[in-house]
Amino acid sequence: MIALGVVASADETVNGVIGWVEPHEIAALDLRERNYDRVDVSATTTVHADIPIDAPIVTYVPRTIAMTHYRSARDRGEAAVAKRYWDLVDAAFDDLGPGRRERYHATTPRPDVPIVEMVREESQRRWDAVRERVESTSDG
Repeated sequence: MIALGVVASADETVNGVIGWVEPHEIAALDLRERNYDRVDVSATTTVHADIPIDAPIVTYVPRTIAMTHYRSARDRGEAAVAKRYWDLVDAAFDDLGPGRRERYHATTPRPDVPIVEMVREESQRRWDAVRERVESTSDG
């Protein structure tokens, strides 16, 4: 399965939101985003709201090995985007307000692999178990 990722680019911006993550949630997020590096983008982020941000702003950037794996799977015809994920991201931009979904579509290239229905029950069970472990560790 393929997911969205950001890459550095001169004179480009990311259309997105900033969300708050509690310190005890970082380990679970890092594990979930294990194919990405957590990068502090505080110095290059402009917040378009009158909200003070007093914590680091980070994003996850695909690791080189993840991109190599993706290209190899794509070239073998074995890569795809899960329709559920595609629809989730699309709906999230729609929820941001008027014009946000349209901007997302105008500035984000369509994947170069098919968008298909996938069932990933085992992955969800593993993620639930990891989340439970992290939550139980942070409670004590």
